[in-house]
Amino acid sequence: MRVLRAACTCALLADDDQRCAACKEWWAQHSTLHDELRCKPWDWPCIENPDVPPDWPSDLAAQARWRALMEAVTSLP
Repeated sequence: MRVLRAACTCALLADDDQRCAACKEWWAQHSTLHDELRCKPWDWPCIENPDVPPDWPSDLAAQARWRALMEAVTSLP
């Protein structure tokens, strides 16, 4: 998902029909991640990079999920 985010060529808050292919795939992957983490419908987005301020009020739980995922990824062999 980080690779997809870096490949974005559209505006951050573009409408669905204006999103680039990378963003469309990022949101598809996010939806899968949201389901796998068993997040509530209001936990959207379910992850939030704490190092990148969002255009909406920060969600500390989403930031905690981001940190947990990054910790899991970096601990892989």
